[in-house]
Amino acid sequence: MSQQSSEPQQQNTQFQGTTVPELEAWLQQHGVNTSLYGVGASKPLELLLEEVAVGETILSALAGTASSSFLSSSSSSSSSPGSPQRTVSVVNVRIRNSTGQTLYEATQILPTGIGRPRNLPLSEKMLPSESWREAATRGIDEELGSILPPKAEVVLDESTYMKTEEMKESQSYPGLQTNYVCHRVDARVQGLPENNFTTSEARADGILKHVWEWKD
Repeated sequence: MSQQSSEPQQQNTQFQGTTVPELEAWLQQHGVNTSLYGVGASKPLELLLEEVAVGETILSALAGTASSSFLSSSSSSSSSPGSPQRTVSVVNVRIRNSTGQTLYEATQILPTGIGRPRNLPLSEKMLPSESWREAATRGIDEELGSILPPKAEVVLDESTYMKTEEMKESQSYPGLQTNYVCHRVDARVQGLPENNFTTSEARADGILKHVWEWKD
């Protein structure tokens, strides 16, 4: 006869609020200094709430330090009690030019005018219902569309696809550990300049500029 474990199952509390004050309270209850948000190159609470609302981000914390009307129980976690965690699925698209160089986003210029170093290939957070292919195509359209010709051909090299996971502190949201589920793929995009260039993207808080560089 099998025996059941007597150890209690640890539960996650997932943020379920809908307002900035609720989000701020939840983060503060879990030890995050929200006064750092929206300062310098960090993003404001409004953008984090928008990520949660559209399903790009899941915020959770292992039950143990706080309870509230805007928390709900979900699956178990290996995080320490009360530690808040942001989970995002991201597609990274390594775009190559005719000479084999890879396109990197060197800097983002926020609507505030502050520059944020990136040094990453094109990256896009995935929506809940999206495949990585759909997210890659949408990311190319949103971040490069301002410089591409109409109906530019995009070819994803699926033979290069790989998936990884990495946990680290978010650069955008200080003090918030983030589990990045990354989908990576190479691509060719017709109509991009062969030299370095800048694009713009409309966002809820204003115009975001992307500074792009080709690198060996």
